[in-house]
Amino acid sequence: MAEELMETITMSYSRLERREKRFKDAVKKAEQERDQAIEKAELEKKEINDILEEAKSNRDDEGRVTLNKATFDKLLSITTKL
Repeated sequence: MAEELMETITMSYSRLERREKRFKDAVKKAEQERDQAIEKAELEKKEINDILEEAKSNRDDEGRVTLNKATFDKLLSITTKL
C-alpha cells in the first residue's frame, strides 16, 4: 500500500515537473516573440523617422512634400501594416 502511494506521488510529481517545464518553455517563447515584435516596431519607427526627415528637406515653397516612388512605397508598406 505504501509503495503504491509513493509510486502515485512520484508519478504526480513527475507530471507536475513536465507541466512546469512546458509552462517555462511557453513563457520563454512568448518573451522571445515579444522581443522580436519590439525590435520590428523600433526598426519601422526608425524607417518612418528617416522618411520624415527626408520629407522635411524636400519641401517646396508652399510646404508641400515630394517623395520619390521608392520612398513613398516604403512608407505605404510600413503604414499599411499598422
